[in-house]
Amino acid sequence: MQVIIFLFVVFYGKELIEEKEITIGSYIAFVLFTFNFFSPIHEIIDLSLEFKTAIVSVRRVYQIYTLKEESNLFREKYNFCNSEIKVSDYSLPYIKLQKKKLISFSIKQKILNFIVGKNGSGKTTFVNMLNGYIDVPDGVINIGSRDINTISLECLRMNVRTLYQTPEFVDDEIISFIEDYQELKSNISPQIKELIDRHLYKFENKQFINNLSGGEKQLLCFFEVLLSNPKILIIDEGFSNLDFTTIKECLNILNEIKYDTTILIVTHDVSLLNIYESHIINFD
Repeated sequence: MQVIIFLFVVFYGKELIEEKEITIGSYIAFVLFTFNFFSPIHEIIDLSLEFKTAIVSVRRVYQIYTLKEESNLFREKYNFCNSEIKVSDYSLPYIKLQKKKLISFSIKQKILNFIVGKNGSGKTTFVNMLNGYIDVPDGVINIGSRDINTISLECLRMNVRTLYQTPEFVDDEIISFIEDYQELKSNISPQIKELIDRHLYKFENKQFINNLSGGEKQLLCFFEVLLSNPKILIIDEGFSNLDFTTIKECLNILNEIKYDTTILIVTHDVSLLNIYESHIINFD
């Protein structure tokens, strides 16, 4: 809309200047006024989106703080290990067409699963559903033999880990990760240990995670996720700030652990799809 109005102002203003009905100075002043008029409108729209996101976050925090304590017996009853995820009639938003498209698909075991699609096609919304951040209609998502709505948020949190494009850390001190790694490295696979050791120098002389680059934060978060040994691992644009060589190293690890962990990678980078045998889900 702003582009249309701008083009109208340009062409109509040009005619008025040629007909000497307004001066060039008046025309420039009007154009500047037009830009200044739309600027706060954009800011209000952005604030509205941030407000909606904040409301979802507040609800999620409330849910976490009001979770009932569960017994270890319940956790042992349901085995997430290498569970296939079946999705039926998932709604893809098509805002411009004012309609929704339903798709069904599976996130398979023992293979790298990729979701590709344009911005706004519903990829991150689906990831948030898998994490229990967004309500899911009954019967849409099944993990193994169970509807996701019958699995508690705590149980999901114990078994599903997600690496987002902008990682979040509970502790800002890098030493916390290094201490955890030293404690757990005897229990992790040689391939994961080799990868972490190869990049550990990037973090050893730094104190705070907040001072790391975007790529270093993503890499550190990936290492933390690997140490947690999740049963379902989701990468939502989580490698976007890494160089291609490092991305291939990370994919090598994912290809190794895919036999014990269900892997889902959301990406815009189609060059990653052919590095290993993969199952591609298109949201376009």
